[in-house]
Amino acid sequence: MCGSEPGHRGSDGQIERIDMTTTSAENGNTIIRKAQVLDLVGMRSTWLYAAMKRGEFPKSVRLSANAVGWRKSEVLAWIAEREEAC
Repeated sequence: MCGSEPGHRGSDGQIERIDMTTTSAENGNTIIRKAQVLDLVGMRSTWLYAAMKRGEFPKSVRLSANAVGWRKSEVLAWIAEREEAC
């Protein structure tokens, strides 16, 4: 992800910026679903699950027998770490 901006592509194909200034208290309990995670990180499902298995991406949280999500704060922190490393 080095050199790319965190965000997802809008209908015009341009990357829409993510507001990374939200405090942990404001988004710490927010759960986002897989489609949102994939939009944020710009990867595919296969990469997501492989990275979780390797311990390189935050683990999902079970929401029900058939649903999982991720803590938004953990995903945004992961993105921020990647940006700092570039």
